[in-house]
Amino acid sequence: MCISTMLFVFVVACLVSAVSAQDVRAREDTPLVGERRAPEARYQEDFGNVAARIIGGQVPADITKYSHAVAIFMVQGGNEYFRCGGTLITDTHVLSAAHCFFDDAGVSNVDDYSAVHVRLGAQEDVYAGVTSYVTQINGHPQFDGSSFDNDVAVLTLASPVDVQMYVPVTLSWDPSDVVAEGQIMGKIVGWGTREDGRLSSQLIEGDVPIVSRAQCTSAGSYNPADILPSHICAGYVEGGIDSCQGDSGGPLSVNSKQVGIVSWGDGCALARKYGVYFHVAASEGFIGLATDSRVYEWSPTDGSIPSPPPTPSPPSTPPPLGLFPFPMLSLFSLFSF
Repeated sequence: MCISTMLFVFVVACLVSAVSAQDVRAREDTPLVGERRAPEARYQEDFGNVAARIIGGQVPADITKYSHAVAIFMVQGGNEYFRCGGTLITDTHVLSAAHCFFDDAGVSNVDDYSAVHVRLGAQEDVYAGVTSYVTQINGHPQFDGSSFDNDVAVLTLASPVDVQMYVPVTLSWDPSDVVAEGQIMGKIVGWGTREDGRLSSQLIEGDVPIVSRAQCTSAGSYNPADILPSHICAGYVEGGIDSCQGDSGGPLSVNSKQVGIVSWGDGCALARKYGVYFHVAASEGFIGLATDSRVYEWSPTDGSIPSPPPTPSPPSTPPPLGLFPFPMLSLFSLFSF
C-alpha cells in the first residue's frame, strides 16, 4: 500500500472517530423527554437535583393563602423525586403543565400513574404534607412540545380532598385580566432549592409584572414566532425575579385568580428573558371537559371569586347523664316477671 493511500485511510479513520465522539457527546447532552434547553421547560431537571426555585423570591408571610399549591412527585427506582408544581382546581383535580408528563409529540412519558402522587399542605415542609394519589393525567390534545402551545394538563386524584382545608384556586377565564401590561403585578409560587442543591422544604413566592407581547419580543428578548397568542410574558427588564426549573406547572396569579401556568423561558431571571406562561383562559374548554365541568364550582364563568365553604358547626354536646343513665321504663323492665 502506497504512502498516500495509507494517509487517506488514516484521515478517514480520524474523521469517523471524531464524528462518533460528537455523537456520543450529543447523546450525553440530550435533554430529558419533554424538556427544552433553549427555550427551557421549567420542570425539575433530572428529577430533583438542582435549580428548582423561584429566583429572587421569599417565604410567604401568610402561607395559608396558598393552600391550593400542590407539589407533584414521581417514584422511580423506589425513590421519590420532585417533578413539578400544580394547583388544586377542584376537590379531585390538579392543574399543571403538559410538558411535565408528555413529550414533544404529546405522547405520555409516564408509564404508570401509580408512580405519580401529589402533596397538599406542603407550604412549610414539602415532605410533610398530605399525599394524594393520581389515577389519570389528561394533557391538552393539541399540546406542542416544540412551541409549548397548549401547555396544560389536568391530573385526576384517587379520592376527594378536604376543600375546607385545601381551598381550590379560582381560575380566570377572562383574557382582559392580563391586557393592561406593565400596570399589573403577577404572583408566582414554587418550591426552591437550598445552597446545597437540595429541594427546599418551604414554598417561595415572587412578584413579577405582566409585560406586553411587544416588549417580550423586543430586541434582546424573544423571537416573535416563539411567543404565541396562548402565552403570557412576565418579569423585569433587568431580570432578577423569575420562575425556573422545578417551577413548571405552578401558578401565575393576578388578584388572587390564576391566569397562567409556568411553562418555559430562556435561562432563569436573565435580563430581557421573561418567564413565559401558558394562558389559562385559552384552555377553558379543555379544563372544563377534563374535570367534567366541576371546575366551574370554584371558577365560575362570571369571573367572581366564590366564597369559601362554611366551617361546619361543632357537634352539639349531649346532656349530662343523670342518676339513671338508662330509660326508666327499660330499667324497670329488667325486674318485671
